[in-house]
Amino acid sequence: MIRPNLLRRIELIAALLLSVTVLFLLFVRGTHAGGLWRDECGTVQLAQMPTTSDIIEYFDHQTFPPLVPLIVRLYVRLCGGSDAALRCFGFAAGATFVCAAWLNTRAVGQGVPLLSLALFGLSPTFLTWGTTVGGYGFGAVLIIFAFAISAKLLLARTPSVILGAFIATLGSHQFVIGNLTLAVMIALSALLVALTNREFKTAVIVAAIIVCCILVGTLYLRIFSSGEWRILFR
Repeated sequence: MIRPNLLRRIELIAALLLSVTVLFLLFVRGTHAGGLWRDECGTVQLAQMPTTSDIIEYFDHQTFPPLVPLIVRLYVRLCGGSDAALRCFGFAAGATFVCAAWLNTRAVGQGVPLLSLALFGLSPTFLTWGTTVGGYGFGAVLIIFAFAISAKLLLARTPSVILGAFIATLGSHQFVIGNLTLAVMIALSALLVALTNREFKTAVIVAAIIVCCILVGTLYLRIFSSGEWRILFR
C-alpha cells in the first residue's frame, strides 16, 4: 500500500514535470508558429490605430472586446511589434495559464493541478489558439480563475475573495465574449449552492455578479451583432 506522504510526493513530481512539459511545448509553439495570420494581423492593426478612441470605435470589426487591442497596444509600445515579440505575448498567455492552474489548487485546497495541466496544457487546441495574439489565452486563464474563486467564495466571504470573484468573472468575457456563457453558468452554480446552504448574503453577492455579467455581455453582443457586421453576409 502506498503511503499518503509518498503519494503526495509522486503527485507533486508529476505536476512539476507536466508544468515543465507544457512550458516547453509553449516555447516550441512560439518559435515555430511563423508569421501572424489574418485575425492576429487584424488585432495588431486595430491596436496600432492613431488613438485609443479609434480602437473603441472600430473594435466591433474584429473578434475581441476592446480590452484586448488596448492591452496589445500597450504591449507593442513596451516590447515592440515584431513577429518574435508578439509570439512572446502568446507564450506569456500560456505561461500565465500554468501559474493560474497552480494558484487555483492553492485557493480551493492543497492538491496539485494534474488534471488541468494534462487536459488543457497538453491540448493542441490550447497550444495553438491560446497562444495567438488575441484574448483566447488570457480569457482561458480568467475563466478558470472565475471557477476557483467562485468555489472559494462559497467557503470564505471575505472582501478580497468577493473582489476577486467580480474581477475574474467579469474580466473573463472582456477577453473572449464567448466566455459570457461559461461565466454565467459558473455563477449560477455558485448561486444554487449558496441558496441550498442558506447562505443568503453570499447568494446576493453572486446574484449581483450574474446581473453585471449579463448587462456587460449583452452590451457587447448588441455591438457585435450590429448592422455593420450583418451587411457582410448579405
